[in-house]
Amino acid sequence: MGPKQLELSALSKIGACFLAWIAVAAWLAPITDVSLQVPDGHVSSVAAALDRTCPASPRIELLNTPSPLVFRTVMEVEEPTAIAVRAGSIVIGSRGGIVREWLAGETEPLTLLDLSDDTSRDADQGLLDIGWLEDVLLVLRTDSAGATVLTAHEDDPGSTTGVVLLRVEQPDPRHNGGGLAILDGGEVAIGIGDGGLQGDPNSNAGNPNSALGKILRGRVDLEAGRLIPSGDRDSLVWVSGVRNPHRIWAGDDGVSVWITDVGENCREEVNRVLLSEPTYDLGWNSREGDIDFVADPWRITTDPLAAYGHTEGRCAVIGGTPAPDNLAALGVGPASIVADMCTGELFMVDSMRMSALPGAAQSPVALASDGLGGVLIAELGGRVRRLES
Repeated sequence: MGPKQLELSALSKIGACFLAWIAVAAWLAPITDVSLQVPDGHVSSVAAALDRTCPASPRIELLNTPSPLVFRTVMEVEEPTAIAVRAGSIVIGSRGGIVREWLAGETEPLTLLDLSDDTSRDADQGLLDIGWLEDVLLVLRTDSAGATVLTAHEDDPGSTTGVVLLRVEQPDPRHNGGGLAILDGGEVAIGIGDGGLQGDPNSNAGNPNSALGKILRGRVDLEAGRLIPSGDRDSLVWVSGVRNPHRIWAGDDGVSVWITDVGENCREEVNRVLLSEPTYDLGWNSREGDIDFVADPWRITTDPLAAYGHTEGRCAVIGGTPAPDNLAALGVGPASIVADMCTGELFMVDSMRMSALPGAAQSPVALASDGLGGVLIAELGGRVRRLES
């Protein structure tokens, strides 16, 4: 795919104009969004980077699975964009702001939340992600004003209100982020995009005074109605240098977080970061995946665990969930399943390689483990399928 002239995220590229995710607290002075005064030379460097020829990327080999993989339709629902699983039920969030729960053995869902009156839907906007924090449902979405908000909702069917934990005013309906990971101890990790402009000409992702282009991490405080920086940290900013962190999920090892970051015009990337590390810089816009973009020799950055190019119709990486045990056993070290939205291909990424799985989904936008050895895949066209291996 050529330069992304409209700068649409993973989901928007397929014609359903959708989704990118996440939230930042407007009350947090340390991460208040402050635009940089950008030198003309930097802007011209961004233009040159956007016009460059993409270098070749390594070929992705097919994983030899011991048995065929089967895709089975679990449910049909309008524009599913988020999945949360708990014992005895599957919860699906739709782009328009409605959250439904399917109980085991039931064919008709229960509506948990209807936030459609306060959910915007331009470009990458909408309901972005959901997750259970014990019996509290966390919802990440863009509100009717276009701001990204994280809200907490008690387990109350039909509720339309919630506690606002984070809010960030977005400069553009693109690259709003989208990933929400539930961690131990009441912590969450949240991804937010770089502001939406091609090449991040304002260098938001590398600006420590901006919440854009960051992964935030904090502890949920329902009584105070906000996120509290974890441990001895004085800021929610944990990881910088991301472009459009479409999905974030906790590794099943209990020590890591995985991030899929949608690329510009050459690379899609998968990152694995350790919870024990105080900070990371994943490089954007100095680096795009494993190659230079606007090279900055002064930045100390971390390369992705895996990256792939825009060949064979690929365009946007979608996360993500820990690989089922029988597939993870074929890899080396911790492994996760990710997808490409344009081709629908599924990949397994481990410590050594990225391998393609046989079969494909259709416009996948979210993946989640069902807790029973299968992988649930939300397809934006209106279906949730289960990958059985």
